[in-house]
Amino acid sequence: MKYFLFIYGLISLSGCAYQPLLKSNIKTVHILFKDNQENYSYKLYDDSVVKWDKRNIGIKRALSNNRNRLPLLKKEDPDYLAHFFINKKNHKYMPIKVLPLKEFGYIEMNSSKVIFYGIMRDALIDLTNDRVYY
Repeated sequence: MKYFLFIYGLISLSGCAYQPLLKSNIKTVHILFKDNQENYSYKLYDDSVVKWDKRNIGIKRALSNNRNRLPLLKKEDPDYLAHFFINKKNHKYMPIKVLPLKEFGYIEMNSSKVIFYGIMRDALIDLTNDRVYY
């Protein structure tokens, strides 16, 4: 019985591993904000302002609050973000020197799961799982 519980525990933990983004798994990309002119805040399409912070807490809160507006946002095809993660490594996101994001929004997967993303220079940040592709 102990061995059965041990094996069951290992199997359940292996299912929790991070699954990297794949172009074939992406259904659509929805953009909430693009092109930052100001370095300390982001002005969204509905004139609300999101404060810039090192840990992207304000951005995650804005993405969470606007998730119900997903059908109203600008859509892009799955190829739109592909160059950010194809043949790139992904690592745990640890903000050391943080620059403002030039874009952030949602990645809708084929499994109907929605992932928050942000773009900082030439790196894609998976804000839901705290992973960065560069």
